[in-house]
Amino acid sequence: MRGRFTLLEETDSTNAYLLERSAAASFHGSVCLAEAQAHGRGRRGRQWIATPYHNVLLSMGWRFASGPGIVAGLSLAAGVALVRALEEYGVPGAGLKWPNDVLWEDKKLAGVLVDVHGEATGPSLIVLGVGVNGYIGSHDAAQIDQPWTDLHTVTGKPVDRNRLAALILRELRHMFEVFADKGLAAFRDAWQRRHQYHGRRVRLLAGSREIIGTVEGIDDHGALLLRDARGVQAFHSGEISLRRVA
Repeated sequence: MRGRFTLLEETDSTNAYLLERSAAASFHGSVCLAEAQAHGRGRRGRQWIATPYHNVLLSMGWRFASGPGIVAGLSLAAGVALVRALEEYGVPGAGLKWPNDVLWEDKKLAGVLVDVHGEATGPSLIVLGVGVNGYIGSHDAAQIDQPWTDLHTVTGKPVDRNRLAALILRELRHMFEVFADKGLAAFRDAWQRRHQYHGRRVRLLAGSREIIGTVEGIDDHGALLLRDARGVQAFHSGEISLRRVA
């Protein structure tokens, strides 16, 4: 089944656009791309900064027959799909940072945001958003509060956004189809090979807690496994920040 394809000049966010239309029969497999977002979101409610007409901003909708529990680890599987698309585009050395960032030389290049709706017994409605920095202008760059890069800097060439978007959408559709059958298990090894913090000592901030330990991978549900003096602990997404220990 192929869903509806929408290209917008501007919207609040591509995720919000698809969520508002999640009751439509065409929702499954639907895609929304935008040249600009007025209220693009990153992780933990942060604003996603993107210079209009220079980046890839898109979302894909998907319907699972089961309840929301089936999608544990979906954002990690999406990260693998996104890195694969970037590799095919010609970006070597892109890696992942738990739970949903794509890095290049320790700088954020892209990210994933998943919105999940549904009852415990199903079905689940998923909107998966992707943002890739194609080119960030100096005015917008001044608003970004973390290390970042863009494809123009990485490749030294103008960005072929049409080709990149097509590669991303192909990989995301394939990811959804495989995930529906096999879950995170089909992507776990590929994710851990690309995780740039694997085996490193890191600092996690979970609310008022600060935990320092060594990253040992992810569990079957996508939680980060961190070894400290007490042994291995599992940490889920939410109010957790991951920073390297100096």
